[in-house]
Amino acid sequence: MPIQPRTHLYYRLRGGSLNRRDQVSTSEQKAMVDQELDVRGLDCPLPILKTKKALNTMAVGQTIRVQATDRASVLDFKAFSAQTGHELLESSETNGVYTFVLRKV
Repeated sequence: MPIQPRTHLYYRLRGGSLNRRDQVSTSEQKAMVDQELDVRGLDCPLPILKTKKALNTMAVGQTIRVQATDRASVLDFKAFSAQTGHELLESSETNGVYTFVLRKV
């Protein structure tokens, strides 16, 4: 399903099932992120390791947006979220850049 301009579908996943769907504007989405992490150009396992390191410095409830170019990161971030309990709020791909938003729990 293509993303509409200026809006974005925001997903909250828990236990591998879709649990809630909200539509928010791009500016609201950016305001909701506490930290940005650019790991483009890095291959597995570095995107996950750098994300884990960044999450360790964050408070519970804060969010991080990660941008990666490694195709394997899609599965890696789903597994990371399931293993650590951090919520994977968003997972999307645009022009070869994978974007993930996680909330620390």
